[in-house]
Amino acid sequence: MPTTQVPDWKAGCRAVYGNRTEGLVDAFGNPMSSFDKITTWGINLETCYKYCGPDKLQQSFDFSTFSTSFTNWLLPWLALTAQLPYETSGPWSNFMSLLLALGSPALITYSLSLTILNRFWIRQRFETLRSESCDVDARHPQFGERIRSAQYLLQEAQQVPMRASQEGGWLSSLIVLNNNHRWWSSVKKDLHNTRRGVTFSLVAQVGVAVIAWFFTIIAAFVGSLGDIGMALQTSAGSLWLWMVPVICGWIAVGTQYRAGSINEALSDDHNLALRALTDKDSNGNPIVAIERQRAILSRSGLTPQPHRVATVCNPGQGASYIGVPGRIGTNEYTRLEVPNWFGFDVAGDERQEGPLYNYARPLTWWQFASAIEKAFDATLSSLHSGRNCQDQPWDEHQLPEPNLSGTATQVAKFSGFDTRPVLAYPEWARISAKVCHRILVASLVAMWVQWGTTGPAIFVAYLTPTKGLSCRSGSYVIYGVLSTISWILLTASSLFSHAVMLRYQRVHTLRPNLDLRDNSSRPGFYRRTLGHAFLCAAAVIARGTGKSLAAFNAFWLLTSSIFEYIGFYETCWCSAGAVSLGDAGWIVLFKSADDMADTASKYWVGGVIMSFGVCFAAFLFFYFGCRKTTSDEE
Repeated sequence: MPTTQVPDWKAGCRAVYGNRTEGLVDAFGNPMSSFDKITTWGINLETCYKYCGPDKLQQSFDFSTFSTSFTNWLLPWLALTAQLPYETSGPWSNFMSLLLALGSPALITYSLSLTILNRFWIRQRFETLRSESCDVDARHPQFGERIRSAQYLLQEAQQVPMRASQEGGWLSSLIVLNNNHRWWSSVKKDLHNTRRGVTFSLVAQVGVAVIAWFFTIIAAFVGSLGDIGMALQTSAGSLWLWMVPVICGWIAVGTQYRAGSINEALSDDHNLALRALTDKDSNGNPIVAIERQRAILSRSGLTPQPHRVATVCNPGQGASYIGVPGRIGTNEYTRLEVPNWFGFDVAGDERQEGPLYNYARPLTWWQFASAIEKAFDATLSSLHSGRNCQDQPWDEHQLPEPNLSGTATQVAKFSGFDTRPVLAYPEWARISAKVCHRILVASLVAMWVQWGTTGPAIFVAYLTPTKGLSCRSGSYVIYGVLSTISWILLTASSLFSHAVMLRYQRVHTLRPNLDLRDNSSRPGFYRRTLGHAFLCAAAVIARGTGKSLAAFNAFWLLTSSIFEYIGFYETCWCSAGAVSLGDAGWIVLFKSADDMADTASKYWVGGVIMSFGVCFAAFLFFYFGCRKTTSDEE
């Protein structure tokens, strides 16, 4: 017997079943011997298979119904994905960022929360430094503004891997020397000009998505209250609601609108800086070189060790300012490249450009920011001490420049780099408790947004009769669980990668001439130990599995949403809650929308209010977390 195609599966099943009394059940799935208009709700799963099974009855595809549902419920959210933060190194990386965001809202929320909390920490630390700099304005008039520029750089540069380097005496020179103020101001200006702002397209797309969602919700409760199909589409829409606070949060915290802008600002050949050299001229005056700075770099990996304050160069004679175009430490960086594990990068997503990958940078960014902050703090202490760079009493009758001049060694000591190395990866024992606190808070916010939007969808689908875990609620559970597992795996992979690179850093610190590029036992090369190799494997496998789950989950989200609109779930097994009830499942067949409104509307309204409340609370957290202070605007 051929399968009958019907526009409404439940109506068709009701017509096929007719006036029979076989398999009748009440509101709790208990069997009934006769039909009662008030207490009879439907039929059991066995009876449904007998008369309305997939071999007998199927819901036909109706393009008009599909297009209406797709346009009202899904299309505005798909359009809104254009406003997610990408800014990666290429089209494939941008596409991967999209899949990771859709497949794991927890991951992108975690990255956003870390970015906001890091920004808040930097603001607190540098506001303290700025207040302390007021006492030394006479000695270093532009130092307060330099601190403000450094704060802006640290806040804006979270979406790329960053490294500080004292190689050649660069970092101390950049912070201490008075004539480097132009470099700091120019970097701040360049980053401000490439900052992503609020555009008309953003306002339009966010507004359209939110208004469409609200209007559809209102229409559903006013005109279709009690319609199970409309209620379940409402629950499916809740899965996408996280995008509104997350996108607004990224705009508020600030990202660069294109890839490479941070590196361009730091490496501008038209914005050169001064570096103190080890030599003095014939008159005994310190010599500086004018070069493209190499102190603050947008790069990943290790920083050259051992700690050296200067690199040998030949500045010539008879001049205090000498332009030296050479590169510093190029060979060092080449030798510090670490081998892959079976062709896969062991350094992890920390080296990836883009805001979404901030999840992999909380430790290295903190290490970089701390190096800059401590250098400014040490310089302030030196300014307060009343002694100049050459460890002589400060001459109050001279301009700042002679007091702030010195050899590379003297300038390094003035900024606290004479004994303190500059490393890329912090040792576990040295990681501040505040860093762990920020990671914990960001994790809680990620779970709040993830399950605060997925949870109401499960809640509505689960409690809509037939109550129980069905295809719909089960698909939402799968989405939420896979999203959470993906976030856990990717976060764990970043910690494994940190452990891997930390071991390389320890080896390089003890044996700086060792070449790390080849995992070989040849003389002059480093070979991984068994434990080191295990960490490499764990980092790669966790990262690959996490990304694969997120990519699958993104397609699962789209597929389950489309299934809702084409009637894929209108079958005996899906409608009967058979996932949890098994053979005891049953389907609602004899209740009108008015009856359903009296029974289930409180769950539907509760689900909508819950998802809206979670998103509004997340929005407030993001807004107040990145709200600018008066000093930020100066």
